[in-house]
Amino acid sequence: MTGDCLENGLVRTIAGNQAVVVVTRTEACGACAARGACHALGGEKEDLALTLDNEIGAQEGDTVAIRMPSDAIVRISAILYLVPALALLSFATCGFLLASQAGIAGDTGTIVGAVAGLLSGFGASRLLGTRLRRKGEGVPRMTAIVNRSEENRK
Repeated sequence: MTGDCLENGLVRTIAGNQAVVVVTRTEACGACAARGACHALGGEKEDLALTLDNEIGAQEGDTVAIRMPSDAIVRISAILYLVPALALLSFATCGFLLASQAGIAGDTGTIVGAVAGLLSGFGASRLLGTRLRRKGEGVPRMTAIVNRSEENRK
């Protein structure tokens, strides 16, 4: 499993079988192969809150190890950014060509096609993302409890 992004996070809350884990970006993020994609997904914030399946029985206050395959981050980024962009360009081109053949101003067709492409691209991204999540691909996983909180040791 080389190339995986490994990080520790603090379990903030538990709800059913889900845990909200806060990961503080460290220098290890700079060495990760997918740092650009992860940075784009999380923005400029120092802390990143993730809702993960609590398969290891972690409790609030525990420090847990989190694993995310680097290739999954790249795949998710492609779905999130490339699919809508390619749909926008494709539909805008089709809109221009169809409008030109129908005798309508090419700019109108381009704008209508671009909007339709962007909306359909976002829809396709959402469907592809849902499919990946159902398969369990591209989802960070808690792999171990690194440190039990003082309250949970009692």
